[in-house]
Amino acid sequence: MGHKVIDVRQVIPAPPAAVFATLLDRSEWPAWSGHTKFELVRPGAAGPYDVGSVGLLSSGRRRVMREEIVEVVGDRRIGYTLLAGLPLRGYRAGFELAPVPEGTAVSWHSSFDAPPGFGWIYVAALRRFTRRLLDGLARRVVTVAAGSGTQAAPSPERFRDRT
Repeated sequence: MGHKVIDVRQVIPAPPAAVFATLLDRSEWPAWSGHTKFELVRPGAAGPYDVGSVGLLSSGRRRVMREEIVEVVGDRRIGYTLLAGLPLRGYRAGFELAPVPEGTAVSWHSSFDAPPGFGWIYVAALRRFTRRLLDGLARRVVTVAAGSGTQAAPSPERFRDRT
């Protein structure tokens, strides 16, 4: 198995508290993340989406990821592991939030061991999916912050870090 690391970064024009709250409430992820369904399997130690929480995220009709929240630092970090759903070992990922003048810099970091010869496929697919997820997160946070729930958000493309 080959060890792989992925980093994706985007600036969202909203305060860290708003971004964090949207990321933490996984029950709402199907509305913006690219996942089609979320099911809470086990609540966390101090709440439904706290450390120890286990949930199922579906993408399409057959792909189901079983994830466990392993770290929560208010308004700063959410870490999780993949328990099932992809043939990857040692999968650990997380969102890091940092205030910046434009709002919140969101960094997603993932590391895992992939089956020989397939690592590049998982890196490309997860990077593409995460970029779309962060675009959806930006639209969701900005729309909710606008208060109407229907107002169009600015294009997240202008906030994405391309480096």
